[in-house]
Amino acid sequence: RDIMAILKDKPMTAKEIAVEMCRLGLTPNSERNFSAPRLTELVDKGMVKTIGKKVCDYTGKKVTIYCAI
Repeated sequence: RDIMAILKDKPMTAKEIAVEMCRLGLTPNSERNFSAPRLTELVDKGMVKTIGKKVCDYTGKKVTIYCAI
């Protein structure tokens, strides 16, 4: 539910979602492992889809971009 609310405004990466969850006080830190497993579940349920890749602002690695359906 929290991830869906975060994704309603704009597409984001798992790390960006984790940072936002931490900012909102939903998680103790911005580790992407708070959001990545949930994103996989949401993709499998057809509630979220991947729309591309970009270089992560935090890690410099190529990462997936997610959006709510």
